[in-house]
Amino acid sequence: MITLNVPDGNLDPDRDRCGAIWLCPEIPFDGVTVVNVVGSCEKILRSSGYDPVIGMSALTARTLRVFISIFYDRDEPGEDERAMRCNDRLMETLSAAGMFPFRLGVHSMNAANQATGACWDLIRQIKDSLDPNHILAPGRYCRMET
Repeated sequence: MITLNVPDGNLDPDRDRCGAIWLCPEIPFDGVTVVNVVGSCEKILRSSGYDPVIGMSALTARTLRVFISIFYDRDEPGEDERAMRCNDRLMETLSAAGMFPFRLGVHSMNAANQATGACWDLIRQIKDSLDPNHILAPGRYCRMET
């Protein structure tokens, strides 16, 4: 039986120092890909000291969205950095296999800032058209030229 240490009163994940990072790649909806992605993510999470918490949602008949969660205690010294290293390792592994997040958290904006290619050039052009003075979300969502 698992014993949970739940604080009294109103729960507040920030006040209670609950660490949570999500990574959400979109992947092809086929058995081999799903098995490989889940296996790789489980291996990385376990080797980083985290329980694999992985969910999926069928977006279309061809696409799955995967929800990978890293939960940790922010009061443990070094845990924020360790969790971020695990997140970065997951992101690198998935990106190398052509599996990219459908949404980035603020903590992962550096991935978009480093991306190159025609798609990212188009995103940059759209952002420049809508925000020519670069005042909306500076440094987020696409590579910023200086």
